[in-house]
Amino acid sequence: MIDFSAMTGEDFAIYMKERPGLFMYIGVGNKEKNINYRLHNNKFNIDEKCLSTASSLFAQLAVGYLCQC
Repeated sequence: MIDFSAMTGEDFAIYMKERPGLFMYIGVGNKEKNINYRLHNNKFNIDEKCLSTASSLFAQLAVGYLCQC
């Protein structure tokens, strides 16, 4: 996990005033494959190898949350 600063606007914090939540960025780039352009760039793409890792992360978060009940 890294601390990531960005000059972007996001209203998610308003939701988190009412309910617990999590906002995260998942890295989808790969400099070795020249897949390193930011969102809203016409060359933006993702390295699809990240999909299994991201899916696993979300599944673990959901199971962890449900097991607390």
